[in-house]
Amino acid sequence: MKSVKEIEKGIFESMKKDFGYTNPMQAPRLVKVVISSGVGSLKDKKKHTLVADRLARISGQKAASRGAKKSIAAYKTRLGDVVGYQITLHGPKMFGFVDKLLNSALPRTKDFRGISESVVDEI
Repeated sequence: MKSVKEIEKGIFESMKKDFGYTNPMQAPRLVKVVISSGVGSLKDKKKHTLVADRLARISGQKAASRGAKKSIAAYKTRLGDVVGYQITLHGPKMFGFVDKLLNSALPRTKDFRGISESVVDEI
């Protein structure tokens, strides 16, 4: 498996031709990938384990639970109730995930129209 530096160097070389970058710091780079999912129903505990298991299978590492930031009576949530799960990927796992996502999963999605700019953060 290639190291992160080798991958970034190869990406820079291809971007250098397309965009005319002269310095590697000009090129955009991936720092981390965050995968998150809300659970929805708080009553169904099987749904919690299902969501956590699916995220673990997709990413290859265990999902961290995320609690509610405040209580909302209308939704019957209390401060700290588990409302979702999140995984942060760095390094080779991140590049492997992005590779599978862009080359396998998204092209197979029916009526796929691209990724919106709002899901990508700039540093």
